Amino acid sequence: MNTEHWRTVWPCAPHLANFLLLHKEMLADKVIIELGAGCTGLAGSIAIRCGAKKVIFTDHPKIHESLQVLTENVTANDEFMTEGQEYEILGLDWAAVLKKNASVEDFGPEVAKISHVDYIIGSDVFYEPNDFKKLVRTVSVFVKKFPKLRFYFSYQVRDESDSIEHLLLLEGLECHLLRTVHEDITIQIGLIQKAKAPLDAVFAGIEGGATHSKLVFARSDGSFSQEVVGPSTNPYLNGFEETGDTIGNWVRESAYAENVELPLESLGMGLSGAEDEDLNKHFVRYMSEHHGDIAKSFHLVSDAVCALQASFENEGIIAIVGTGSSFRMLSASGEVFCVGGWGHLIGDEASGFWIAQKAIKMLFDAEDRVQRIEDIDILRKLIYSHFKITRKMDLLNMLYTNFEKSVIAALTLSLSKRIDVPIIAKLFYDAGYEIGKQISGFYPEMSEEMKECCNVVVIGSVFKSWPCLKLGFYDCMKARKQIRRAKFYKSTMQPAIGAILFAAKKCKMQIVCERELVVLDDITFAPERAPEKPVAQISSKSTPKTSGNPPRKVTPRTSINSPQKTPKAMEASSGGAGRKD
Repeated sequence: MNTEHWRTVWPCAPHLANFLLLHKEMLADKVIIELGAGCTGLAGSIAIRCGAKKVIFTDHPKIHESLQVLTENVTANDEFMTEGQEYEILGLDWAAVLKKNASVEDFGPEVAKISHVDYIIGSDVFYEPNDFKKLVRTVSVFVKKFPKLRFYFSYQVRDESDSIEHLLLLEGLECHLLRTVHEDITIQIGLIQKAKAPLDAVFAGIEGGATHSKLVFARSDGSFSQEVVGPSTNPYLNGFEETGDTIGNWVRESAYAENVELPLESLGMGLSGAEDEDLNKHFVRYMSEHHGDIAKSFHLVSDAVCALQASFENEGIIAIVGTGSSFRMLSASGEVFCVGGWGHLIGDEASGFWIAQKAIKMLFDAEDRVQRIEDIDILRKLIYSHFKITRKMDLLNMLYTNFEKSVIAALTLSLSKRIDVPIIAKLFYDAGYEIGKQISGFYPEMSEEMKECCNVVVIGSVFKSWPCLKLGFYDCMKARKQIRRAKFYKSTMQPAIGAILFAAKKCKMQIVCERELVVLDDITFAPERAPEKPVAQISSKSTPKTSGNPPRKVTPRTSINSPQKTPKAMEASSGGAGRKD
């Protein structure tokens, strides 16, 4: 046994310390053992700084000087500990558990008293090949007592022939490479944990958002966890690396809380703005290199594609019209096509922002005498009241200096309450017309069956005002004479489940899943059907009568010719002509 190894900070220690700092959220309130702490206990000390509840520093019990210096160094860092944190320094001889049927109790009474451990950490502990068996057995006996335990370690690649694969197999463990650092030497960060049974495949899906995100776990039998609400995961707002780290830490914490063993079979991510294939590949590569412990594979698409997967197995359209707007179509061949989704500077047609911006422009145009607008006094009062302002110039601050898209879009809710005012009714009529134009944009890619009956799942707050939008939509579709019938649905399935289905398909696995849709409206554009007048008269045209019956919940099992049910299912994949996701 080398009794001098403890006198220095070995090269892998700072890299393990940096890894822990990067994932400090997973260490908060956890109990951690550091193996081979030496005289510095650098990794364990960092764990304390990251909020660990308790850190147990260990090294060989016969190296008394090392344990003494370690005690002095850890004690010197007491000032960084907060109330409720504690540490302990123990001798731990890995060879004590080499015998058959060994257990934690064989380390001695002090170690046997440990009642809970979340993580083991160790830097440069895989050094002497003769010690590999003792080290792996040490980890194994702790895992047998604490099955959810995970061992994070840093390792310098010295000899490519060194291997612990056979030892892991014997002990029922598995190892995952998390990160490789190439400097003058090659250093790797790895994870060892209990091996998962082949039938324990678990998937997860994330519906990402700018304000908050949602995470769901699923098994291949179709059982799903409760939705877990988490932080913002918009890579365009937060940056790709920060978003990746946020997702990595969030999945670890949630998996621990839900008693899910990592790594997942696959993680599907439906993130807002994930439209660029090259950037998506970069993000997936970052997740694989820096968070490979949480999933065997990663798959990233836009949130709209996930909504498609959650709603349709066969062809259909997703219309997302909230603060912004975006439309996606799943074709009969499985291709995903896109219309809109370019943001408020280019499009966002029919969205909350689009309606609000047009209302504000009406006010400016009227006061600039560019055009004469009736009822402008009502609109002015409504806008001023909504934004709590007293003059038109105050709007410029919100539109330019302190612009927030969602703040402007919120005006649309107030507008929807005054649909009796003709100029406001016209705004919603125009929005409905734009929805028709966007859906018509998919016409060249539609099958003949879909042209007969176009199935649309709606998402977004603007659709809460569907009665105000319907006439404009009807007039657009009637004028274009392309689609004979449109059925609108609300989906009861979380988009995060769509991300799971997408990831499972990429892994060539199938998850049992019943898609349930609620009928919102069923409109036929036949010439003999006379539409009724809207609440506020805008033109001589009128709207088709809507049934007063409550929404119906249906399960997609029959063809689209049935008025009661949604289309037969078929999974989506990317590819094909035109603009696609």
